[in-house]
Amino acid sequence: MKWVALFHEPASNQNQWSTPKGLIAQIQNLGVEVVNLPFKEPESIFFPDIKQLLSLGADVVIIFYAGQSNPLEQWMAALRVAIDQLGKQIIVISELGDEPQTKYSNAVRAQISDLCITPDLECANFWRNLGCDAHWITHWADEQIFYSNQSSVRKHFVATTMGKRKYAWMLKILLGRVFINRTCVGIENNAFYNSALIAFQYARWGEITRRIFEAGACGCCVFTNRLDNKKCLEDFFEDGKSIVIYRNRLDLILKLIKYVCLESAEAEKIGNHAATIIRQHHTASVRAQQLLNIVETKLSAEMAIHSH
Repeated sequence: MKWVALFHEPASNQNQWSTPKGLIAQIQNLGVEVVNLPFKEPESIFFPDIKQLLSLGADVVIIFYAGQSNPLEQWMAALRVAIDQLGKQIIVISELGDEPQTKYSNAVRAQISDLCITPDLECANFWRNLGCDAHWITHWADEQIFYSNQSSVRKHFVATTMGKRKYAWMLKILLGRVFINRTCVGIENNAFYNSALIAFQYARWGEITRRIFEAGACGCCVFTNRLDNKKCLEDFFEDGKSIVIYRNRLDLILKLIKYVCLESAEAEKIGNHAATIIRQHHTASVRAQQLLNIVETKLSAEMAIHSH
């Protein structure tokens, strides 16, 4: 099987790790030939020539993009027409980025594609109701970057890379130097999270966030706000066992006092349990296998249709 992968890669990020490149690497590890065609900007002049792309003889074209791009939608529509004219069985996949926040930017791409994958269960159901072949594949931690380093010494501080979100200023005022809010790139995340006892997260869209998996994979005790049961976070992580879920401001403060000041050993246990769960069920290699299974099922179904 041969795939072509398109993903946004600005010139400044050319040699840096990214989530799409991490997943693509794991797909390649499964024996799939993948041709990478990164585009510098989501503008028409940066997309590959469709005739040249089709000449590669790919069975699958997967497109990673978060947000709206009219030129990308137009390019995908032209690709769809060219594939239909060619009369060849080629599966077009859209990876829909960080839904639900990008949901309304994805309408055209979701409906042009043969398959789309989303990290949000409600969005997957939304697209299915519109007739799309949508699959829920929640976030993951790329094990090449996010893993627990047993030789690291954890300090009693609260780490986050969330930037200026709710509770950030409050925590900085309350905790001072114990609260570290930092931007990390690539492997820098590993050293940062492996040195922290707790990783703080606030899901402003009420969504399962990528940081839960990435910080948890590094052995942090992850704090996150309570989500609607429809998001199914607690299907993956149990509150007080492999994650800490806070209900509101007061609950957050009380749980920080508990796990930072009074029961730090319990926080370490929670972090270790999370790391084990993620290593077994939520890595890039696990997601690559899930995606490959979906594609193989789709290809088999298409072949059965065309054989009749």
